[in-house]
Amino acid sequence: MGEGVKMEKPKLIKSIWDNSKTEDATLDCMTFVLDYVEGPRGEPGCLGTSYNGVAYSIFSYCEEGEHLGDKVEWSELGDDIKKHVIARLEND
Repeated sequence: MGEGVKMEKPKLIKSIWDNSKTEDATLDCMTFVLDYVEGPRGEPGCLGTSYNGVAYSIFSYCEEGEHLGDKVEWSELGDDIKKHVIARLEND
């Protein structure tokens, strides 16, 4: 994707959470809650990543909510993490 290309939020993303600015910050500080059921108790699927997706990136399931950090908008994210998330959702 070249410079200036607008990267739309994938439809599969239900919400985005960031705990990088909290006292409980973790390596997997970004959580992308996905719009499908994955967990044994009906939890949604999610993609947990490091801030830019380079150090850590894994699919799992989670419970959506403030315990994941601050809710953020796709438009607030940098291009690196957007490219990473789009690639993971398209290829996995």
